[in-house]
Amino acid sequence: MYRVMMNVGRISLDDDEAISTGLNTFEKELANRNGPFFAGARPGMLDYMIWPWCERADILKLFGNQHLLRRDKYKKLMEWKNRMSEEPTVKKSLLDSDFHVKYLQSFRAGMPDYDLILNSK
Repeated sequence: MYRVMMNVGRISLDDDEAISTGLNTFEKELANRNGPFFAGARPGMLDYMIWPWCERADILKLFGNQHLLRRDKYKKLMEWKNRMSEEPTVKKSLLDSDFHVKYLQSFRAGMPDYDLILNSK
């Protein structure tokens, strides 16, 4: 995911395949859990550790990789993402796609704005 986001416009089919493989792993793992979260009925450490990458996932849609995030293929994962975005702990630090895009643009321009979150308040 990191490689794809940092190389927008230069994405290979290998990158798409790597992301799909990872998403399949998460989807299968959620199907084997006793609840809607990786930790079960409530989010746990694994859920919170994975969340930041899932929060950024919508950026793929903005850069033409929307085919990777198919709700019909990753039903459990997309349900998990929706539930996580409603968790009070996640809501406190949730950043929308526009914010992530602005950071990526600054990064790709060679001047990453590490203070973007501070300057946006």
